[in-house]
Amino acid sequence: MLKDEYLHNIITNLGIAISPEDNSEIIVNNTIFHDKKNNVYVLSDEYNIFYQEYGTIIVDFQNTNFSNKDTFINFFNKYSLFGLENKKINKLFIDGHCSTANYENYMDKTFNKYRRILSGYQKDIRFILDYCIFNPDKKTANLSPFERLCILEYLPNTPSLLQENLMQTIHLSTISDIDSDTYDEDYLIKSIQSGKHRTYSNILYIPNDIASLLNFELTEIVKDNIILRICNYCNKYFIAPNRHITYCDNIAPEYTDKTCRQVARNNKYTQSFQDDEALILYKKVYNSKAYKATRYKDISSYELDYNHFKTIGRKKLKKYKDKEISKEDFMNWIKSQ
Repeated sequence: MLKDEYLHNIITNLGIAISPEDNSEIIVNNTIFHDKKNNVYVLSDEYNIFYQEYGTIIVDFQNTNFSNKDTFINFFNKYSLFGLENKKINKLFIDGHCSTANYENYMDKTFNKYRRILSGYQKDIRFILDYCIFNPDKKTANLSPFERLCILEYLPNTPSLLQENLMQTIHLSTISDIDSDTYDEDYLIKSIQSGKHRTYSNILYIPNDIASLLNFELTEIVKDNIILRICNYCNKYFIAPNRHITYCDNIAPEYTDKTCRQVARNNKYTQSFQDDEALILYKKVYNSKAYKATRYKDISSYELDYNHFKTIGRKKLKKYKDKEISKEDFMNWIKSQ
């Protein structure tokens, strides 16, 4: 992994770099926090560097409501987008501090300046993803998503976002886990020969503005066939581990402890009981035995019967769902109970 100090020195402006070879996004974030006691905002001297899965920026961007000031600011701060306004930030934070009134006024102006621009980019991305991935035209059905993207770039009414490409490219050739430049030649030779350190090369792509960042990452997502999905439950974008996944792992709307995937799985399980006569019968017998065991605790045979049905029933149910036994065999077993 690249050394933090080195990254901090080379990532400028947005504080974001993309490393397709490592399948990662690198974010350098200088935290701004509110000092309530002194009623000032503080720009921290310390910075955080974190790595995230490639494509996360596009997902976060598309899932942000830029018409809402709070969600706008959350996205703005996570990705250190105040790098767009470096000169203003330096003037704003004198000795790392800014009055509450001045900072909030700055954020109001930033919000009003960028919200429509960023919302416009969202529309461009939706159009591009529809054309290339989600709803391709019948004429391009036999083409790959990247081939569709290349065609789209040549069309007269192509989204303006596709024309933005102000990127810096940095080629890195270095030795891993070297934390100073004081090692002598003999040490470096032996450490590489022994495998203690390794040599590697990498390319970092650093955007000069938000539009170039979005264009570059969107192009790489399409080119590399990264599986971008829209969750069938919450309708938000997410990166899927495989093409069979249609629900995300974010907390589901109206829930505090269940993901969309968990809720969908539960709903599917419930629906299966409502549609399958064998499952309906299984649930009916199960509930009857459970009721008797709970209602008549003084009759031990009811509890034994319930526990027996529950234990054997789970195995039978699994075999039925796995199609190891037929519906007729499963229903005959239930009736025998």
